[in-house]
Amino acid sequence: MDFTTIALPDIDTTDWPVWLASSWPFMEKWGAVVLACILIWFLSGMVKRIITAFGKRVTAKDKSFEGSSWDIASSVSRVFALIFMSPLPLGLAGYDWEAIIDKRGPGAFAAVAILIIAVTFANWVARSMRKMGNQAHMRHGADDTLFAFSASLLKYLIFAVAIVLALTQLGFPTASLAALLGGAALAIGLALQDTLKAVAAGVMLAIFRPFRIGDFVTLAGMDGEITDITPFRTTFKQIDNKIVSVTNDKVWGDPLVNHTRQTRRRFDLSLL
Repeated sequence: MDFTTIALPDIDTTDWPVWLASSWPFMEKWGAVVLACILIWFLSGMVKRIITAFGKRVTAKDKSFEGSSWDIASSVSRVFALIFMSPLPLGLAGYDWEAIIDKRGPGAFAAVAILIIAVTFANWVARSMRKMGNQAHMRHGADDTLFAFSASLLKYLIFAVAIVLALTQLGFPTASLAALLGGAALAIGLALQDTLKAVAAGVMLAIFRPFRIGDFVTLAGMDGEITDITPFRTTFKQIDNKIVSVTNDKVWGDPLVNHTRQTRRRFDLSLL
């Protein structure tokens, strides 16, 4: 379909002021472009919401959806939905969108394939590492905390590499992309100091391991059993079966009591 031949409303401008009548074709054309941009923005948002809703349904109740692979996939899908629907405003603006698709289309499909494979592979690697850690813990009593942390860290690294590869498929020069990513990393680092602080604290927790998965601890003023640790958050289950997530910088910076580390503890009982 040639979007440049879409019939726009025929409005009689003979009685209009000269300046308005002369500028009306320009206003009509770019008004249609703006409306097309609003339309594809709304449709891409619907795509993101559909994937988000599906991801929340398939995500386990004891797992956080925020920052998960489904959360990342929903945002990435919106970006590529915008790319796929871009011929509409481009055609209305007078660009040869067919030539653009012929030139960029294969790269866009390759980028989508890379992201889909990366999400599937990253989830498989993370599940395999966690399963390996659970088996090592059950058979040999090994600490599975480091396995869980490494699984989350490796998953995010795979996502980062996949995004870079996808961008190169879309035509971004590797050298320019590296410079852009370096500048973006600096800007993101300055804007997300608290998040990077949480990641650094997560690395320290994984190295020194003041607690392990399954330990009963007191942190952030609450008691619970550690269920998971990621580069960003530590999750524990309270006695009433509520799941609590705390950023790692708070876990590392606040006093932490591990009730499981010692097999014997003193218990004070006052008899009236």
